[in-house]
Amino acid sequence: MYTVVPRRNVCGPGVLVLHSWWGLNEFFRSFCDRLAAAGFVALAPDLFGGKVATTEAEARALRAKASASRREPAYRYLVRTIGELFNHEAVSAGGLAVVGFSMGGHWAYWLAQRPELPIAATVTFYAARNGNYAASNSSFLAHFAEDDPWVSRASIIAVTL
Repeated sequence: MYTVVPRRNVCGPGVLVLHSWWGLNEFFRSFCDRLAAAGFVALAPDLFGGKVATTEAEARALRAKASASRREPAYRYLVRTIGELFNHEAVSAGGLAVVGFSMGGHWAYWLAQRPELPIAATVTFYAARNGNYAASNSSFLAHFAEDDPWVSRASIIAVTL
């Protein structure tokens, strides 16, 4: 898990950052650092236990192995992590934001469907997930590539309706 707080030890809004299937690599740590520099408390849970992929084959293997070898299911780990972030002493009052990239975006949508979680904003990059968002308390901002072999046009339409 990687947590950074705003400089000058001030309170700020909480942001959960969910990495892609590459793992919690330097890009996602740097993303958290940039959020903290802008005044947010950023927390990035590590879904792969410290392992990072550099090839697509490694990423597929990490994703498959992580699902099978976790002591705690990923959904429970993420819900617990949201509670930790929400109750962090540097997080200002109000709901949290979730930012998810690819696989992490898939989890962000899953979390945002749960009205019992304090998610006020969901931002995704290159991810879609069908579901029922009617009860969600979140606002959504989704980023997609014009031509993405991983996210179908039908999935994008379903998420954006």
